[in-house]
Amino acid sequence: MERKPVSELCIYVPDHLILKVMEELSERNPFLECAGKTVPGLRYAYIARSDNFKSIWNVIEHIGFKPTKVFLEELLPCSYADHDSENFKWNISRTHIPIATNESAKYLWGKSEMNLKVGRLYAVDPFVPFRLSNEGFSGRLHLVIDVDADDWKL
Repeated sequence: MERKPVSELCIYVPDHLILKVMEELSERNPFLECAGKTVPGLRYAYIARSDNFKSIWNVIEHIGFKPTKVFLEELLPCSYADHDSENFKWNISRTHIPIATNESAKYLWGKSEMNLKVGRLYAVDPFVPFRLSNEGFSGRLHLVIDVDADDWKL
């Protein structure tokens, strides 16, 4: 059986919390304000509590996580990125919450693909090779939350 890099968890973020994040991000650009990195087609903004993105922390509190790292990941329109697990730590569990997406934004592995839905929580296995693809005309934005594997409780 093929091992999947992405699994949907039975946790949903209410629409009003997702809308608050979108409102806050329309007023402030974390990709300009926060430390991060950019690779072709993909950019990251690391969010610390001190950055005062209240709506993002409200989502995290709703889920009940104690994160070790929080960041926004944007896959730009008409782009792709191969996942690199080189620097990933074994004791970390990674989750994604899509904030904005389109039907053409997908995880690809082997002969399989998956489109992640806004407001749902997904566990991502960073040790399974995969590619991110966005053939759409709008970006795909995820809130990514890393949690110490010992604290993982769902």
